[in-house]
Amino acid sequence: MSRQQKRKLTIPAAAATSIDHYFSGHDQECLYVYYKFTRGRANLLVQGAVQCGPSCRCSSGGPHEGGEGGARCPDGVSLVRDGCNCCSICARQQGDTCDAVQLCDARRQLHCVYPDRNASVGTCKVVQGQSCQVEGLGQYKDGATFKLDCRTQCSCQNGTYGCVSLCPHEGVRPSAECRNARLVRLRGNCCREWLCDHDTLKQPLALARASCERHAGDWSPCSASCGVGVSTRLVTDFRLGQCRSRNETRICNVRPCTALDAAGAAGSAGSSGSRHRTRRNHLCRATVRASCAAPLTDGANCTSVAPQTPKYCGSCPGRRCCFPVLTTTTTLPFHCFEDGGWVTRHKDVMTIVRCRCKPKC
Repeated sequence: MSRQQKRKLTIPAAAATSIDHYFSGHDQECLYVYYKFTRGRANLLVQGAVQCGPSCRCSSGGPHEGGEGGARCPDGVSLVRDGCNCCSICARQQGDTCDAVQLCDARRQLHCVYPDRNASVGTCKVVQGQSCQVEGLGQYKDGATFKLDCRTQCSCQNGTYGCVSLCPHEGVRPSAECRNARLVRLRGNCCREWLCDHDTLKQPLALARASCERHAGDWSPCSASCGVGVSTRLVTDFRLGQCRSRNETRICNVRPCTALDAAGAAGSAGSSGSRHRTRRNHLCRATVRASCAAPLTDGANCTSVAPQTPKYCGSCPGRRCCFPVLTTTTTLPFHCFEDGGWVTRHKDVMTIVRCRCKPKC
């Protein structure tokens, strides 16, 4: 068999990424091929002697080689070219015998593993790689990708892992035209950015934003002990190109003022049909809910679009004082009468979660 007549052995594309293969020689019509598996706990040496003639001769009716209609394989079994790259065959499956012509199903990560160096027939098996143990993060399977941090991504390869930077530009220093080049961290970005001296005039907002940390203080008590009031807090953040402090306000209503409204709120705590009942040996309930839904008001010319059933702090007899100890802020749409017409405004409203009663305020 001349060199021009020899037929090259086909190695499945899926296997080629995990196998170091090389040719060791040839003898007349046999082309000897050796593969070396480098994945897994052991280095497995497998080989095959391929009987590849000068021309392809495929059987016409075998179960693995098709005739006029081509090979017909069971469901889930891949149709592949044999090791001589001649005929279509059904790929060998887990536990099947195999050789350099009868190839294993590479789509299922199966490889032909031979018992020893001189064997010509092997068995299709999955060669598993070792997992990676990463301190502080846990264990990852062979082939898995993971992040050490927001700037570094790693991949496990047979017991060891390699990493690449997700911020490669950090390692590429700018040209000499960039004076006093330095890496700075911008707010909200994991990767740092290069900054030059002449950039300080071009990027004042970026520097100012990076150095401005948002801070919100505690809400003040409601300005009214009953009825509609306001609660305020001081917020520092980056707005309009500057780091500045501003006051935020929200509408609050600790309890109704009118006797009718107060009775409605208290009725939620004491009436037989309400969800809340006054506990035994307690003079009042600290937190009560309005007995019916009604629109909220800001105390001026705005009412909420949707009716609400807010919670209130109870009106306790004697000198007991009830006040909110846990609140949240909700933004609601309001209908407001302005300049002779109605407009919709969104306003922050204090929502009472829990109140507390004490003998004295």
